[in-house]
Amino acid sequence: MKNTKRKYIESHWLIFALKGALAAFAGICMILSFKNDLQYLTRIASFALIGMAVIEIFNIFHRKSLQRNWGMPFAISLVEFVAGLALMILSQEGNPNANNIVLRLVIFASFILYASVISIIIGFTCFKNLTDSLFWIVQGIIGAILGITTFADNGISNITHIKIFGIYLLVKGLTDLYFGIHSKDEMAELHNVRVAHSKKITKGKK
Repeated sequence: MKNTKRKYIESHWLIFALKGALAAFAGICMILSFKNDLQYLTRIASFALIGMAVIEIFNIFHRKSLQRNWGMPFAISLVEFVAGLALMILSQEGNPNANNIVLRLVIFASFILYASVISIIIGFTCFKNLTDSLFWIVQGIIGAILGITTFADNGISNITHIKIFGIYLLVKGLTDLYFGIHSKDEMAELHNVRVAHSKKITKGKK
């Protein structure tokens, strides 16, 4: 019988690698862009979040097909999609709130803090490997600092707060990309350990 309690970090390694690559690419585009146009940079962020949500939706179906719990991927994809959709609507020409920096700050900072809390929880609860645990915790701490900075600084410029979000996407993206590639071998090793343990238990019952 398949294990329905597999942790989120035991999702397919490509989920992390693809989301990481997308987030890192979007972050680099936002940070290094010479086109300091508010709506243009907001669209990059919205497309990145919606793209990450779509990848996470594939993770939901993947985990369901293996009879594994999919609550965490659903919660993550929902927040990513809602935040991305809100930014996309906000960046549309003619939107009366297009230049509402407070609303944009709230969306950016809320998403960063939400994702950072998830990263810290995963780091503390899902790993026995200290290196992997530290990667997720440090990512969460950096994100929390960026999120709090975005919320707290009332004098932040229209472009600066988007660049801060770009920095967060880059940090998150590189962490996810590294973990995705690294976890390919690690999850295979964990699977082999579980299979060996299961066989040992089966033999013990005979």
